[in-house]
Amino acid sequence: MTSSARQQERNCVTAQAVVGALLAAGVQRVVVCPGSRSTPLVAALQHHRQHNGAFVVVDVVVDERSAGFFAVGAARVSGAPVAVVTTSGTAVANLLPAMTEAHQEGLVLVALTANRPPQSLGTDDNQVVPQRGMFATVTTWSRGFDGACDDGDLAELQMSAEATVWNMAAAWSATPGPVHLDVSFEKPLEPCSSVRLPSSAAPNKDAHVPLPSVLETLGAELARARRPVLAVGRTHTCVKPLIDAWPGVVVTDVFAGVQTAHNVVSLPNALVASGALDDADVVVQVGGSFVSKDVQLWKRRSSAAWWRLEGHARVGSVVRDEHVVRMDPAAWTLPALPAVDETWLRTVREAAATLVRSTPDPHAEMAWAQAVVDALPSSTTLLLGNSSPVRDVDDVCRRDHLPERVIGNRGASGIDGLLATAAGAAASGGPVVALVGDLSALHDAGSLFLLRQLGAAVCVVVVNNAEGGIFRRLPIAAHDDLLLPFFLTPHTTSLVHVAGGFGIEALQVDDVDDLRRRLVDWRSQPRPLLLEVVTDGVQAQTARESWRRQQGMS
Repeated sequence: MTSSARQQERNCVTAQAVVGALLAAGVQRVVVCPGSRSTPLVAALQHHRQHNGAFVVVDVVVDERSAGFFAVGAARVSGAPVAVVTTSGTAVANLLPAMTEAHQEGLVLVALTANRPPQSLGTDDNQVVPQRGMFATVTTWSRGFDGACDDGDLAELQMSAEATVWNMAAAWSATPGPVHLDVSFEKPLEPCSSVRLPSSAAPNKDAHVPLPSVLETLGAELARARRPVLAVGRTHTCVKPLIDAWPGVVVTDVFAGVQTAHNVVSLPNALVASGALDDADVVVQVGGSFVSKDVQLWKRRSSAAWWRLEGHARVGSVVRDEHVVRMDPAAWTLPALPAVDETWLRTVREAAATLVRSTPDPHAEMAWAQAVVDALPSSTTLLLGNSSPVRDVDDVCRRDHLPERVIGNRGASGIDGLLATAAGAAASGGPVVALVGDLSALHDAGSLFLLRQLGAAVCVVVVNNAEGGIFRRLPIAAHDDLLLPFFLTPHTTSLVHVAGGFGIEALQVDDVDDLRRRLVDWRSQPRPLLLEVVTDGVQAQTARESWRRQQGMS
């Protein structure tokens, strides 16, 4: 056998062992970005599908940045690990924004990247960049594997490659989050028919269980509570049984999931702003942080004992001290609680019932947000863009009107990758409506190609105020000399024209009734569609401030 053939064989053994172990570890969706150096990994993926009957969904996405956020959307909806395969060079670097979001949210995003052989690293060889450690600050596990480029027994190479993946899987099981495996390959990169490894056996996984003493302390705290509040933040697990069983008041974030229980406050932001919950004696928060600043202000001024249950390792508050229990909230069994203070409960419910639910100005951005929610069935996923869209829905929309699944990239709260995230969510969980701002849509305009390529069941509703309107809500708005040139960044771009350039059906809607009709029509035939709502940023902010004053909110 020639040296070239031996190298080709080692590449195939390495790639098939890595991919086989990855599939056995629970990865059922792989996003492939075309590239030369990753050829052995792609060939191995196809080998396991064709010869070993592996069940895995493969999506091909040409842009690595879009691919990363597509994987974020798929992982967010499915709750399962999703892998992204890239070639070497800047292709790897393009995954950093998505890896950052996955880190902040505890999503298992597996970056499986191909690299040049070890002797090339640190040289001026073509497409050599420092890939290893590139995601060091946002990964729970990161390693390089150079076995394909060494001499040695093929059986040992296979075992070593599989063991590396088992270690990676153990890491994401213990601490859910993104991981990175960088695999070196030497030419020739083409597949070889002589190597056909069987499927791998699945590794054992150990779930994290909190110390019983911690839960006993929480139980004792609740046993003394008369005015308990359950605060359900952003969560990836179903906590509806906990909500249904809670005897006191339940306030929820817009990303809390199913919110149709009888004890969920319809407009929680206005309620907490009114001070009605200030005398709660125990608050149990499950999931992540809340979007609303009103909830954060309540948290800061509350004297209640505050407990936090969250499976994500990155928990903790800068607002106040918390008792943190690291566990999946869905796995917590609510202990028996004493009778709730009925006078307090009645007072809170009366305050919630008397909240003014005035309809926003029909031309205001809040009214457009409400129209989107009102037009959606509970089965449609709603993705909310950061900046104004998520805040408007969080403030104005009743919790029992929201779809069952509301998602968004609130981990790092960036405006990038939202359209790609919507495409990934649709691929895993069915039709998605994405409500985003104009700058968010422009920032991820390249992902319109992805929507078109996949025929994704995604309707993008763009609120176009021709500027970064969120800055009108911030203190910088008082500084006219800085606001316009450095923050608002006004533009005259039509998103209808941009989408049309990618072959996406797109149109501008006239009013909220027109928007509802278009969304109802789209529901009967989900497809890539962009609906543009043109608004005025100044009028939108004035209407927003007026509405919040009517609710008694700051």
